[in-house]
Amino acid sequence: ADARATALAWSPHSSNEVAATTSDAVKLFDLRKKSQDAPVLTIAEPHDGAALDIDYNPNKPFALATSGDDGAVKFWDTRASARDAPVKLLPRAHAHWCTRIQYNRVHDQLLLSSGADRAVNLWRVSSISSAPLLELGDPPQDDDDDDEDGAQNDDAADEDDDDAEPKTSDAAQKPKDAKSSKEKEATAADLCVRAFDLHDDAVYGLAWSAHDAWTFASLSYDGRLVLNHVPSPEKYKILL
Repeated sequence: ADARATALAWSPHSSNEVAATTSDAVKLFDLRKKSQDAPVLTIAEPHDGAALDIDYNPNKPFALATSGDDGAVKFWDTRASARDAPVKLLPRAHAHWCTRIQYNRVHDQLLLSSGADRAVNLWRVSSISSAPLLELGDPPQDDDDDDEDGAQNDDAADEDDDDAEPKTSDAAQKPKDAKSSKEKEATAADLCVRAFDLHDDAVYGLAWSAHDAWTFASLSYDGRLVLNHVPSPEKYKILL
């Protein structure tokens, strides 16, 4: 059977490049070519099922994202040496078809996806963005302070042994460990920032505001339009 076209995107980096998804491929076209029916690049079977949507990274050339019937979101590098496999995969972005995806037009660390499972998901994909989030290590130790503290500790060792308090149990450490786990998750390069479950039907439309980089809208099959905002903590991670 002939492949059916499903989505189209114009490159923000070149006025001559257009990308399209079909039921069995991703195709890039160069509008300067005399034969515009022949793509200059084809990624065959990018999804298990039809590819449903496509979007360019607005800040990073050669970077594309696609979604498909398999509920996955895949990220591609269109340069010849790297186009055979996705550079990143969100294998279960949705429980059913992933109908739409859209990059934030200012901050390419953020991507929206919607699905036939009625969900709208906000993703952080910092690791493949034009400005990855910085990973801050432990603060440096002051050697002088350590020496002074060590001397004081040695002088008071005998007194501390007599009045020593019992060591903290493993159970008492668990809240700290749990907090540490949450902090690591909050600073992870890539994750689902939030899943918005505000629709009663499949979501087929997504749009970022043209005037506010942190506001977006979603539209479901039953005609319901929902406005949402990027959570403040996520916004500050990008801005600060």
